[in-house]
Amino acid sequence: MAQSAAHEIVITERQADQTIPAHAGEVVTIKLAAQPGTGYSWQCTSDHPQVAAQEGEPELLPEGDAHPGGLKMQVFHLRILGRGTAHIVMKYARPWEKDASPQKTFRVTIHAHAKANAGGQS
Repeated sequence: MAQSAAHEIVITERQADQTIPAHAGEVVTIKLAAQPGTGYSWQCTSDHPQVAAQEGEPELLPEGDAHPGGLKMQVFHLRILGRGTAHIVMKYARPWEKDASPQKTFRVTIHAHAKANAGGQS
């Protein structure tokens, strides 16, 4: 049986403060609501980028009724690079307000295992 090249794990606000299992080579997608017309956006940090690292720039996708200034879904893609644990912290803030506390904070822990082989063993 053939396996897909990369398995995607989707994380939303419902998984806040949870530990998510993953395997090296997988992609973790984090989707969080944002209202960029207010100047706020999510900023992503990983305490162990050798385990989980952001790939590319985040995407902004329409959420619900797409009107100017309305709610969007900000989407981040993290590549699982190796075994270990990475604490992902997302801060919802205005990037130019360096001393201000974030409006919201989202945390998730990714516990990465070695890449699963074709025989189904890890």
